[in-house]
Amino acid sequence: MSFPKIEKPTYELTVPSTKQEISYIPYSVAEEKILLMALQGGDLKEIERAVKQIIKNCVITPNFKVDELKLYDVEYIFLKLRIASQGETVDLVFEPLKNTNCEECKKERKVSIDLTKAEVVYNEEHEEKIEFNKKTGVVMKSPDISMLALFEQAKTSDDVNDVFKVIWRCVDYIYDEENTYQASSSNLKDGIEWLEDLDIRHFRKLEKFFKTLPRISQTVEIKCSSCDFSTNYTMSGLESFFV
Repeated sequence: MSFPKIEKPTYELTVPSTKQEISYIPYSVAEEKILLMALQGGDLKEIERAVKQIIKNCVITPNFKVDELKLYDVEYIFLKLRIASQGETVDLVFEPLKNTNCEECKKERKVSIDLTKAEVVYNEEHEEKIEFNKKTGVVMKSPDISMLALFEQAKTSDDVNDVFKVIWRCVDYIYDEENTYQASSSNLKDGIEWLEDLDIRHFRKLEKFFKTLPRISQTVEIKCSSCDFSTNYTMSGLESFFV
């Protein structure tokens, strides 16, 4: 039996890194199942594949190149897909406050968040060209969708080499007065050895590159109606919005 298909609405967004206008549709139950199965399995490479597949399925702009998306593009697009598919709000539950006399603050606090107010935040101190001295330096590139699994693994890994892998994958090229040296032309072992040989103050500049990367973010003000308690809670990164 052939059942009627329900027509899906079409939306548009601007890809943050390229400013390309693209059209998309909400993800289906089947596509949400793909993501949930990957999340339950806990395999980061499977999650990466699921994210790429869902974006490919939902973006209907011809010849859209998913593999060229930066990680903050992925965060932004996935948030827009979440809004189109499940709605504009999400409820967060905050634990009761400790050491308070306010009866309301002693209770769990449920806050409804308007996801449409989230945006990509750009740090003015973020620089791709990093000078070590007048002669040498490095040019970095933002992590892309192919690094999703590696990037997430490095966040929680106890192995410092996982962090070095991420850093080296984001090196575009190294330069001096006479030459440029493409990182992609060198193997990972040589790259990590080069990173390990850097002065601490030079390595800190590389760390700053990652700390100031564009990220999707939203700051929510939490206030108590019974006392003067007030605080801000910042949602940052894709994981904050998928609850």
